Amino acid sequence: MLKILKSKKTCLIIAIVISSILSLGIVILIAHLLANSVAIHLISRIQTTVVEKITSDIEKYLEQIVRPLVKYTADNDFSIYIKGAMDELPIRLLQREVANANNALRLEGYLEIFIMLKDNRVVSEGGLVKMSIPTKVTEMIFSGEKEHDIYMLYEYKGKKNIAVLVGIKGPDGKTKAILIGLYPADDLQKLIVQTKFGKSGYAGLLYGTLTVAHPMEEYVGNFDLANNRWTKSFAEMIMKYEKGEGIYTFQVKKFATFRKVAKYNLTVVAVIPYSEIVEEANNVVRLRGFSHAIITLSTSLAILFSVVIILFAINVEKNERLKKMVDELNEMNNELEAAFNELKEAQSKIINSEKMAALGKMMVNIAHDVNTPAGVIYSSLTEVEHTLNDLKNKFFSEELTESEFLDKVDVLYQLTEIMTRNIRRIIDLVQSLKRVAISEMVENYSSVNLKVLVEDVLRAMYPKLRKSNVKIYTEIPNDLVVYSIPGALAQILINLIDNVLMHAFDENEEGTILIKAEKIVTDEGKEVIKITFTDNGKGMDEKTKKHAFEPFFTTKPGVGSGLGLSIVYTLVVEKLGGEIDLESSPATGTKIIITIPEKKGDEHDEQSDKNSGK
Repeated sequence: MLKILKSKKTCLIIAIVISSILSLGIVILIAHLLANSVAIHLISRIQTTVVEKITSDIEKYLEQIVRPLVKYTADNDFSIYIKGAMDELPIRLLQREVANANNALRLEGYLEIFIMLKDNRVVSEGGLVKMSIPTKVTEMIFSGEKEHDIYMLYEYKGKKNIAVLVGIKGPDGKTKAILIGLYPADDLQKLIVQTKFGKSGYAGLLYGTLTVAHPMEEYVGNFDLANNRWTKSFAEMIMKYEKGEGIYTFQVKKFATFRKVAKYNLTVVAVIPYSEIVEEANNVVRLRGFSHAIITLSTSLAILFSVVIILFAINVEKNERLKKMVDELNEMNNELEAAFNELKEAQSKIINSEKMAALGKMMVNIAHDVNTPAGVIYSSLTEVEHTLNDLKNKFFSEELTESEFLDKVDVLYQLTEIMTRNIRRIIDLVQSLKRVAISEMVENYSSVNLKVLVEDVLRAMYPKLRKSNVKIYTEIPNDLVVYSIPGALAQILINLIDNVLMHAFDENEEGTILIKAEKIVTDEGKEVIKITFTDNGKGMDEKTKKHAFEPFFTTKPGVGSGLGLSIVYTLVVEKLGGEIDLESSPATGTKIIITIPEKKGDEHDEQSDKNSGK
């Protein structure tokens, strides 16, 4: 009998050890899978933000270069020279019109102008020439399917250019010829080369599947994704969908996000080596707060499995009360597993937030916030361990009475409730996190005329402004030159104007915006640039003012993203080292005051080092 009893005790101990190891292994495996998923989602959101920004900039840029050619075509009737047989005289007349177009459009940045007839003859200022533009591109113009289009890259005089095509319509509304302008592609290449994120992330621009802008110059105009067996499947995805993401291997394994440019056969692609995602996933697992939570959960599961095994090993079939407690402990186990799943879901939602700046910073915040409840859980686990050891010792020494066992189980039940309550608290803390920062574009300090910059922004936003009844006035000296980051200043102005158009006025409501800028000297004797942005719209109440610069806060859910003023705040304070104040009340409008330190000499290097964390 004693031998049988010892055999049962040995099996019980082995079963407890195996269940503990198994539960720990399962939780660690889930932790690694979760960390990898978290890293992929974070990188995907960062890449999506980068791609959307580049796509928007390219669409605005193309609109600026296409507009002059479209306007010139509309203002000049070329069709009177394109009638019947196009023999020598009509061709000479067209040459004269091409010369006039060259004189006018070279002022807009165009290098050369041509007219393509329906028989594919091309008229230049000097006579008939040959041009190699794919027939499928010109046919879309001649058929009327498109009024204008672009083709890249077109090499002319040793330089890579954007070919802009605009249909020339006759009195019957049908396209008689195509006006073609060649515009340098250098600015698009610079925009792509300057885009960087992460340690080695970069961007590229495709026309169809051909690389037309890339940080590595040798790929431009030469590398077609569809003709390479390593990138062919990714090229098929780009041709099939408007936007998306995928993994492919070319030289190394890579993760890429893409988005098509509106109206044109262009696609922006953001690429990062997959090794960076693996590195971020490993960083997640190593984070103190994350690993503490995983250890806590795995230990809880191991303890609960052990308790269940002990209860099962003891012959309590005749005691309904003990059986009921076993069922309650099993129910507690299910609740803990459900809590773990909720924690996993909450973690995923946080990673999907649009303004995450770095995974490490987010996880440090989580570790700080969950430290207190995790400490309570750890203390409870210590007490559970003590209780189980006492229970085990008395059980093996055959001194355990039924009443003592029930008391010990009751204590375990209470400690489990404490752990469950604190795990739920951790979940609530994680769900409340809304940390967002801005992935900075690489830009350099330079001298910029602020009045010219503001006028350029207003011109770029003219298509949106003309749809509203809001008028914009400026009070900026003509000679106000500042040493700052032009891209950041432009983005600040664009976001402020967008915010006013969306929130300050109802649809078709008349209103005004005043943009005032001046150079002032502070009480400390420092020169600063003061920019005042004032509107006479609805204004804000105290609650709205309090949260105005917080990420994802919006008074129009489903319409606004809640990031406009948050991005402005980040650019002013973190990127330019300035200050921003807000004055507003209902029905009196809003005034935003921005002060930016004036940089001179190498002062911007020190600020750049601070922003980069050096």
